[in-house]
Amino acid sequence: MDPLDTTSVEAFDMSSFLAASDGGDLDSDTLDLCKQMADFIHQTGVLVVRDPRVSTADNDSFLEMMSRYYCQPTEVRRDELAQQAHASRSSELVNPSRLNLTHDAAHAPVRPAPRCNGEQVLMEDARPEVFYQVGVTPENTETALLAHDRALQQQVSTMPPEHRPLQPSVPDPKWRFFWRMGERPDESETEFADLNAPPVVPASFEGEWAATMDGWGSLLLRACTTVAEMLAIGQHTVLPPLAPGLSSTVSPPLAVDPLPLA
Repeated sequence: MDPLDTTSVEAFDMSSFLAASDGGDLDSDTLDLCKQMADFIHQTGVLVVRDPRVSTADNDSFLEMMSRYYCQPTEVRRDELAQQAHASRSSELVNPSRLNLTHDAAHAPVRPAPRCNGEQVLMEDARPEVFYQVGVTPENTETALLAHDRALQQQVSTMPPEHRPLQPSVPDPKWRFFWRMGERPDESETEFADLNAPPVVPASFEGEWAATMDGWGSLLLRACTTVAEMLAIGQHTVLPPLAPGLSSTVSPPLAVDPLPLA
């Protein structure tokens, strides 16, 4: 199959399906839409949808907050802290003993001052002790399995060139943030405490982080659920009932890249 031109991928509008799922029957056009979506994702592995329940404002609010988060410094140098202390005479500054000061300041991201939230350090939100299952994951931390698994590399080498996945040779250069959605079990009720670590709320965003992340994540999960229903119909699959509380209590973590797609 020829490579997909991603600049011309059509968005499938789910409005008619959502209107029918509120109590009406699916007409032939909506059934055909489900079939088109199922065929397209089968052929390309890509699916772009338009969900009328999601507004541009929802997307903008999430992206704007994440932009402010990632424009904070990765680390703060001792001399910068000293200058802040001298200027403000405040006792509520960041504690230098809590910071990782080994990073070369020349590689810290540039902060657009009018948009950033305070002087919080990104690395304070990292939780390597639970394998970054919550909070921020720094750049060059994650490595794709294909980069070092020789058995997998051998398997890929037997595939036709046009179907081979990209084989990375370096760690992932982007930052990521994992935010858990839904209720988590108490540590005394689970054998997998590391997989149910408490969520990380950045100190400078306490008043907006949880609501924005849960709000945008819920919209994404709801859209994905509708897509799954439409694909099942398009493939003539009988839909099993969802387990009680599935959408709110067994939700996967929301992985947030610095510049997520709209």
